[in-house]
Amino acid sequence: MNWIRENKKLATIVGIMIAGALGLGVWLYLSYSAYSTARDEYANIGNSVTSLQSAKIYPNEENNLLLGKKVLEYQDEVEKLRGVLMHLQQPFKPLSETEFQSKLKERATAIRQKAEAAGLTLPPDFALGFNEYTATLPKSPAVAAELGVHLDVIDKIVTTIVESGMKSLDSLERTKPDIENGGALTASTKTSGAPAPVVSDQVLDRYPIKLSFTTDQAPLQNLMNVLSNPNPKVMPHFTVVRLLSIENEKSEGPLKSDIKINNDSATPPPAEATGVVAAAKPDAVTIMGEELLKVYMEVDYIRFRETAPKPGSTDSHK
Repeated sequence: MNWIRENKKLATIVGIMIAGALGLGVWLYLSYSAYSTARDEYANIGNSVTSLQSAKIYPNEENNLLLGKKVLEYQDEVEKLRGVLMHLQQPFKPLSETEFQSKLKERATAIRQKAEAAGLTLPPDFALGFNEYTATLPKSPAVAAELGVHLDVIDKIVTTIVESGMKSLDSLERTKPDIENGGALTASTKTSGAPAPVVSDQVLDRYPIKLSFTTDQAPLQNLMNVLSNPNPKVMPHFTVVRLLSIENEKSEGPLKSDIKINNDSATPPPAEATGVVAAAKPDAVTIMGEELLKVYMEVDYIRFRETAPKPGSTDSHK
């Protein structure tokens, strides 16, 4: 007590520190208790949500109505998306059998001329995969209309290959639509002169196009960019690269005897009287990185189907 009386200021500071430490301890204890309670409540709510998500909906009338409403809302959103895709994909335009054959010959001739100018080698008798129609006609105007769009797709892909600067197009194989083989029309766009599409639960049809070509890296990258570009002005058709296989033209590195370096060229030539040093001869050679690539690619041409008509409906295009 005497020390406190003699050191009132210091005793006051010590007392304040002790009181503060006790208050801080109480506050920390209360805060931790609140945190523990909140953590336990959060864990319980999480477990409840997980249980509700994994549990089956009780089949009472209220839940059935709610589920039916959600399904209808989902279907409406899907149909909105389908409508946008249908609007963006290229429609089938009326085309007669002779018009398709003329279009094919014109496109094939134009591609061969572009390829020759660009130094690109094409397969013999190249006709964009439609060789049989250079001498014969499609079976009907409906077949010609559908083949006309398929011709546009392949023409766009091959034109990109030529303009990208590839060395050669070694092979091209297309998938024939069902209507070409005598089946029903599988398209999804109503056009005058073409029959209505087949009602199906499927959302889309895929038509693989198989290609093999020899190229450098930059032209291949350009082709991939065009095929995946969402801008209709760049790629007006829906295409997906389904398979891509790339092999180096040279599977083994060069032998030491194949690499010739002029050792004398490493010494710079003497300066001329004018003070200008002549360019030194190359003292290094590239031994890797300039090989061409052998590429095999499968590109899916996608066409979306129209909505199947509702039961009792007589018009599948509403």
